[in-house]
Amino acid sequence: MWNIIKYLLKKILDLLFVIPFSAILFTVLIISQKLGNGIVTGKYFWFYLSIGLCSLVTAGLVVFSRKRLQFNLLDVFIALFGLTSVLFINFIHNSEATTKQVLLTLVVILYFYFRLSFHGNKHAVYWLTVCFIFTGLVEAVWGFRQLYGFERSQHYLFRLTGSFFNPGPYACYVATVFSMSFYYALKYSICYQVKFRFRNLPVYLLWGVSVLNVITSILVLPASMSRASWMATAGGCGFVLLYFFQKTGN
Repeated sequence: MWNIIKYLLKKILDLLFVIPFSAILFTVLIISQKLGNGIVTGKYFWFYLSIGLCSLVTAGLVVFSRKRLQFNLLDVFIALFGLTSVLFINFIHNSEATTKQVLLTLVVILYFYFRLSFHGNKHAVYWLTVCFIFTGLVEAVWGFRQLYGFERSQHYLFRLTGSFFNPGPYACYVATVFSMSFYYALKYSICYQVKFRFRNLPVYLLWGVSVLNVITSILVLPASMSRASWMATAGGCGFVLLYFFQKTGN
């Protein structure tokens, strides 16, 4: 009985641990009615708040779990890229801190937070993946409702924007999540062919969210009129199909 309680507590703690990092992913959905240009500034403030929470969680892991980051070549490259980019922006704007400079710095820091916090934690990675695909599903449904007049657009010149200011970034985000959804929809497509087992519920959840996102994204992406997103979707799906063909040997 005690082992079961410890197991459940561990799962709950893992889920609570993922929440601040999931909040980062939900930044794209945030719109504030109380701020000027709330479509953009609302996302900024939400992102800053989420970064603060992620900092607390990461600090807790370092102090209490004694986790340490094993640096690799990609880490060094990203650190150098962030440093040179910030210095370049700083040079252009004559040492004046800009929003782009702050955001780039925070994104680089966030990368190392993710590396440190999620390395070897497959359970946390799973929930983060579900949350990421879910944001794409929400955006796709949001856009679908805008097309049929159930939701108002965020720009008077465009009918389809989702939670963004115009269709360009909206379609690119939907296309980005679509590729990952397509991968998991194929990977776990055997779900509907086998007998239901409660222990496989996490797999069913990830597969179901992925399939729903693939369907809604296919319906909404053509209406975005974004050729870049169409090319990104085609390239992502092509890569996924190539991976599965090589894996199966067909």
